[in-house]
Amino acid sequence: MSFLNKETIVKGLGLLILVIMALSMLAGAFLMADSRNSGSTNTTAPVEDSFPDSTATAFTYDITFDSNVLKELDSARFGAMTSEINKAGIDSNISKIEGVSKVASLFRKTQVDSNVWLYLAEITFKKGTDKKEIIAKISDLNFFDKTQGSDAMKYITIKTPDFVLLHNQDLNIDRNFSFDTTEMSTVSALVPLGTMPSNEITVSGQIRLQGKTVLSLELMESINLTQQKQWEEIMKNIQIDSNTPKDANVLTDENTKTIQIASDTN
Repeated sequence: MSFLNKETIVKGLGLLILVIMALSMLAGAFLMADSRNSGSTNTTAPVEDSFPDSTATAFTYDITFDSNVLKELDSARFGAMTSEINKAGIDSNISKIEGVSKVASLFRKTQVDSNVWLYLAEITFKKGTDKKEIIAKISDLNFFDKTQGSDAMKYITIKTPDFVLLHNQDLNIDRNFSFDTTEMSTVSALVPLGTMPSNEITVSGQIRLQGKTVLSLELMESINLTQQKQWEEIMKNIQIDSNTPKDANVLTDENTKTIQIASDTN
């Protein structure tokens, strides 16, 4: 798969987070409105601190921090290019794969005049299933363009830091931010399928805040520090081996020479 197509799919995987979060917040708003309009006799006053300040302006910031993978979740995101316009048909075929519990997807056009769509799906797995095996089966479906390949990332949980420095590119300003440890001590992030629990990783993404309230949070692994250290150690050992004198060969040559001298004397 070309770099351009790979980049398109990865960006699409990130975009789907924002869409899912937006839909979740919309659903939450409807539920809240319904509860307020119902004939409930509950007179308990709402806790003001739990709602964002309506006068505060919402801003989006870049966020990056290091953390350790705590737990692997039973869900992943899949992206691939397709010319099939029946999205429901694709969803149905994925749902029939053993180990898949639920599929929620969307189409995204990469170019206005193109007949190819970027298919993005949130996939929930049954417990104990092999995500890599299932993703491979999904990729093999005839709906997807094999020449452009596919990509997938799984969800994990990580611990939030005590504080993190945020950056707003539009305003070119930085902001120190602390997560609410009672509600957001752990958050989810997208990582490659090869990332494992206890791996130390760097995650990057975007966070949208209204005052101190988190409206949305998108995190994806940018560096696997554990795997990077392991790779550096392997390369270091290879370098040491290549610079080590071949003592065994030297000894063999000397023994051979001794035998030849003894033979000439006789």
